[in-house]
Amino acid sequence: MRSILTSFMRLILPAGLLVVVYVLSFYLLETSVGFSTGAEQALADPAWWMSWGHLTLALAFFLVALTNRARGPFLALGQVVFAWAVIAGLLVFAGSLYGFSEVRSELMPTQVMWAFTIGLLLGHTVAIFAFDWQRGVPWWKAPLIAALLGPLVFTLIFYPFGYFGADVPWGTWLWMHFVALAGTGLVLLLPYAMLRKTIKPAPGLGGA
Repeated sequence: MRSILTSFMRLILPAGLLVVVYVLSFYLLETSVGFSTGAEQALADPAWWMSWGHLTLALAFFLVALTNRARGPFLALGQVVFAWAVIAGLLVFAGSLYGFSEVRSELMPTQVMWAFTIGLLLGHTVAIFAFDWQRGVPWWKAPLIAALLGPLVFTLIFYPFGYFGADVPWGTWLWMHFVALAGTGLVLLLPYAMLRKTIKPAPGLGGA
């Protein structure tokens, strides 16, 4: 019982930070990254389509990697599940206050929402166990593999299933989003390196 309570307490801060990133990503979907490819208002033009919300998802993979480094894959997986449970609870609470139809109108279409949720959960899961598989020397190998495989799985599930049948260039969106997440993940290796002395692996986990 005490070990369960200890694990729960260790999950609160990581899961809370993950919820903040998810919410931030949602609200930044309307904020364009602001660069142009010369094809304004085209669906495949990043200036019109790519937003800071798309890029912010890389922070979610980053936070989970830090938890994985410090506490291992199962607590990292718990962080993801707990964060999604909190979000589900918040949606139910908002629905009870404002009406579920009103809350539903603010979210993605059902097909897109399910594809996003499943894709992100599976992306996190693959990233978590890939990190644990590669943890050790050199220090950058595990977070790099996780930062590449997680977004790859997410985008490969989200876009084909979320936009199947829709007349949109989801194939272009897929590779653009993956490249953006992978590039942001590479940049986040710098703060990861800076946090290595502060966030150390628990005994028995290993790592560099």
